[in-house]
Amino acid sequence: MIVERTHTYLYHCWKCKQRCKVEQIDTDEIMDLECSNCGKTLMRVNRAPGLDTDTTFMAGSHADDGFGNVKWLREKAIAKAKAAGVDVNGARYCPQLNAKGESLSPKAWVRDKADVKRRCQELGMGCQGSVNVQAPECEPAPEKPYRIAEDILDREMRTLTAGKGLSAKETLDLREKTAKRLSGEK
Repeated sequence: MIVERTHTYLYHCWKCKQRCKVEQIDTDEIMDLECSNCGKTLMRVNRAPGLDTDTTFMAGSHADDGFGNVKWLREKAIAKAKAAGVDVNGARYCPQLNAKGESLSPKAWVRDKADVKRRCQELGMGCQGSVNVQAPECEPAPEKPYRIAEDILDREMRTLTAGKGLSAKETLDLREKTAKRLSGEK
């Protein structure tokens, strides 16, 4: 079964400004169409490819600087940035770029994708989207047995010893064996 994909293209008459949409089978071929009003040849209008520039990255930042309608928080962040010598004019605050446990970091103000990339690298974190930064590889923690929490061990012991009348020595031995079993020790 052959499936033909169609696309809708916009054609435009540059003389009389008429526009029309034409469905066309999946091809890059431009059709020769004449304007129904003036008879001139219609031109196919293509959209520009989506660009990922610093300008498009910062588009709308004048309307959303990262604080929404929280004026007091914006003022506090701006004051903190100015005290640290950071110029916030033309910058957008990205709270995701705060270091762990830090709020309103002056370093979280960015002007372009390079600032985001640099900050991600400083923090040792990855980023995917308009800016792509590979997260650093983490070495796996060495596998070692962990110590089981006392309350979990007590609960398990109550279950194991219920109604068995074990001596103190037997209970202690069973507790040690249970602790080893639950903590992953061999």
